Amino acid sequence: MTPQRRVTIHDVARVAGLSTSSVSRALTGARRVNPDVAARVKEAALLLGYRPDAVGRSLRRQETGTLGLVVPDITNPFFPSLVQAVEERSRGAGFGLLLVDSQNSADLEAESVRLLLDKRIDALLISASHRFLSKATIDMASQTVPVIQIDRVVDEQKAYVRMDQRAAIELLVDHMVAQNRIHLAFLGSDPTVATSWERQEAFLQIAPDKDPAATGRILVGDFTVEWGREAAHKVRRLWPEVNGVICANDLIALGALQEFTAQGLSVPRDILISGFDDTLIAQVSGLTSVRQPVDDMAEIAVPDPIAGVRSDDDPLHAVLEPELVIRDSSRVRTVTG
Repeated sequence: MTPQRRVTIHDVARVAGLSTSSVSRALTGARRVNPDVAARVKEAALLLGYRPDAVGRSLRRQETGTLGLVVPDITNPFFPSLVQAVEERSRGAGFGLLLVDSQNSADLEAESVRLLLDKRIDALLISASHRFLSKATIDMASQTVPVIQIDRVVDEQKAYVRMDQRAAIELLVDHMVAQNRIHLAFLGSDPTVATSWERQEAFLQIAPDKDPAATGRILVGDFTVEWGREAAHKVRRLWPEVNGVICANDLIALGALQEFTAQGLSVPRDILISGFDDTLIAQVSGLTSVRQPVDDMAEIAVPDPIAGVRSDDDPLHAVLEPELVIRDSSRVRTVTG
């Protein structure tokens, strides 16, 4: 006889007609929710046989009350915002958080995860440093504790919470083409970085429909301002016709903005620039960027291993929508009158 599949938080969300994050808030009680939302969640949970007190029971079973979070580079301005969101969500659920910066090293990442496991963390959230080498570490950790990949995903078969990178690139390409910028280039990072590789692949799939030559206008380096300057210099030397540049993060975009301006180009009159992650750098520099839903990522990822509603046969696969934030670096003003 085939065992009945366990009812998950996603089943409750589907029946209630709500987002997974809303259901999570209602079930954990970490944040107050609208009474109507709470009632719909309760009704759906009862209908499906999902017991809302699973979180409480799981919390009582925990041995340390601690979660581990591994990020690849805390100096990358995106990750402090992710850490803050996860820490707030963990605290709301009654958990402490142990943070590790793997410094973009798969070896250090593996060593750090072993140390976290030695401290008997109850679950691990990880944004992997390497698209290939980090898989072994995730496999190793998942033998001991629930593991959820957050932002950077290197094993599609295991649990993850991520943003839809393809949808984000599509927003950026459409935005630039709508302003008649049809000579596009992509400035990325090392393709061993999962998110940069996904953004580059999405650019290769989407941009050529608008600009066939875009396939050959890709430069990769690292997630730094210095690389952004160097890459922008190469763009002007190799492809002077380019009038729209999509960068894989805000640091690269800032460097490109500085270099193009130093070369006498007017941004956005002569060339449009966009970043990625909508960090403080984008906000203070007037860079158009893609905002990642870090609060939603944390709200979905943190309760999942706590509640114990996942298994290898039913991993969490959450893909969230991006938001395009348009600022001066790509906002072309028209003069009327």
